[in-house]
Amino acid sequence: MFQRRHFEFIADNLVPLLSWPSDIGRLADLLDTTNPNFNRDRFITRATAAWEDVHHDMEADAMSDGIDLADEAFLRRITTAA
Repeated sequence: MFQRRHFEFIADNLVPLLSWPSDIGRLADLLDTTNPNFNRDRFITRATAAWEDVHHDMEADAMSDGIDLADEAFLRRITTAA
């Protein structure tokens, strides 16, 4: 059974590896099945903060370069270019 320390490790170290913060909720759904005492709100708060700490700099750099990360056409171009 997962314990609080496992959830904290996942939130702090694995969640920042996710591409999008919207995946945090889906991960919380999966983790909820591992322990009846899982605190979903606490996990999402901690995981979101960890994700934003890593990805905020990337967003700020893109904005300073005039790149709109919400531009779907731009995202398709950079993710399919190999």
